[in-house]
Amino acid sequence: VMEDKLKGEMMDLQHGMVFLHTHKIVADKDYAVTANSKIVVVTAG
Repeated sequence: VMEDKLKGEMMDLQHGMVFLHTHKIVADKDYAVTANSKIVVVTAG
């Protein structure tokens, strides 16, 4: 996993936060951070 790309994807998603009522956007290589999530976005490419 390229950590710089991961952080860039997280920052892109953070720009859309204004449309959400409650949110928490994180970027990590560990899938454990997705526990209890309602929505998970996995990007590729």
